[in-house]
Amino acid sequence: MKHHKYPTIRSIGVVRFFGIPVSPDKRYPLDSIIIHQRRELWLARLNICDANIKTKYLVCNLHFVFGKPSYYLQKNYPDWAPSVSLNKAITDSTRLQRRVLYSYNREAMFMNTLAKNTQQPNKENNINITIHSPHPFEVNENLNSTDSLLTEEIQDSPMDLSTSKPCYSVVDEEPSLSEHSQELVSELQKEIEKLTAQLEKMNAEYVSLKKEFAMYCNRPITSNFFSKCQNSDKWMRVYTSLSTAKTFEILFKAIQSGIPENNNFKLCKRQQLFLTLVKLSHNPTDIDLAFRCDISEPTVSRYFHSWIDCIYYKLQTHVLIWPLLSQLQVAMPMCFRRHYPNTVSIMDCFETQIQIPHDRNDQAATYSTYKSRNTVKYLISATPNGTINFISKGYAGRKSDQFIVRHSGYIDNLKPGDEVLADKGFEVAEEIGLKGAKLTTPAFKTAAQLTQLETEISRQVSNVRIHIEREIGCMRVKFDIMRGPVIMSNLNTFQDNVCFYDKIVAVCCILSNLNPTIIPFE
Repeated sequence: MKHHKYPTIRSIGVVRFFGIPVSPDKRYPLDSIIIHQRRELWLARLNICDANIKTKYLVCNLHFVFGKPSYYLQKNYPDWAPSVSLNKAITDSTRLQRRVLYSYNREAMFMNTLAKNTQQPNKENNINITIHSPHPFEVNENLNSTDSLLTEEIQDSPMDLSTSKPCYSVVDEEPSLSEHSQELVSELQKEIEKLTAQLEKMNAEYVSLKKEFAMYCNRPITSNFFSKCQNSDKWMRVYTSLSTAKTFEILFKAIQSGIPENNNFKLCKRQQLFLTLVKLSHNPTDIDLAFRCDISEPTVSRYFHSWIDCIYYKLQTHVLIWPLLSQLQVAMPMCFRRHYPNTVSIMDCFETQIQIPHDRNDQAATYSTYKSRNTVKYLISATPNGTINFISKGYAGRKSDQFIVRHSGYIDNLKPGDEVLADKGFEVAEEIGLKGAKLTTPAFKTAAQLTQLETEISRQVSNVRIHIEREIGCMRVKFDIMRGPVIMSNLNTFQDNVCFYDKIVAVCCILSNLNPTIIPFE
């Protein structure tokens, strides 16, 4: 900091003068407040109006308890403002008065030196001259009489000037302290200076951090696009596929700790999350989002990847959960309660088109004969309430449904007494039976025509199993990014043995669970 720690000091002989504190640069607001308060206290004690100050006022050291003003941060010290002999404390000096006072003090110091070096036993002949006047410029009125007195004393006190040594100190009236006390005082002064420096440094850090925090909190919303949608359920539902704006706030508060604070971000965290949800719902190009939010294309990609990872790792284990059968039976819809009360899962597979790989082996592995294109396949499961409770990682489109069920870890979630509904293409009844669970599928056509019982069973199974296909269809409608085609970079980027597009699909399932269910309770 470039302001003075103490008021302006002027030394004239023995007496020292201090100027009234002046407010420093406004770039340091905390110091400006303290020094402004100190200036007002000085003016109040000296009975001066700040508006009437036209000349330079000086206050001598005799108006302070310890002879000088204290440090400007030491508000509890007695010398934070003058407090001794304040009747005539202010000196409006002129150049002539200062020159006369300087000459007078110099002669007085010289005479004191001579008197100290004579060492005569008669104390009456010793010369001891000390200026005690709290109003040094009043000496000018009796200057002639003082000069004559000094001349007489010099004549009455002969001395050898050749043996005298120059000394420029003035007799101190205060009693001398012992060496131990002086050492103790010096140590305390050093400790006080050290603590004062630390306090000043901490105050500076506090002010800078407070300014930085205020700038971050009061950062204006640069995107007009987000400000219009933030408090509107309609536009939040259109652009993010979340049912209400309150759901957006709940989601943000649950995951915001996963993104570190950074003042270099042009968009605040809410805007970044909103950008990510818009990307999932409508899958616009990065250049489109960069134009809407006034940022660069690499920044859009960086925000999207960061928030997808944040949602995936923060909410996957808390939202995509496998409930117990007893928990599901509490609020099971009537269509399941009548015929399939032990159902814990409705499973199915869905495929998403991908870009054609350059490698021929990859082309053959990802080609789906059912879709007649290159795809990536996922196994999805939902509870009777319509909540997604399992999503597998992506498999090549050529893999069969049975292979994915056996290797995705789906069977490990089943418990004895559970019932699973699936399409008739899932021939995994043996694997599920080993867990003590039951697989229910529509009847297979073993003859030319199904019997009446098989037809009725197939109709009942299809009426409730259709809900998983409705769930998949709603996810494709809400999140355009699941329609494809998927770019190869999202399939080739792996972290913790999970590719980035697997995280995107899992995040879409998480967001789907935050919305109301599509299966009616009745």
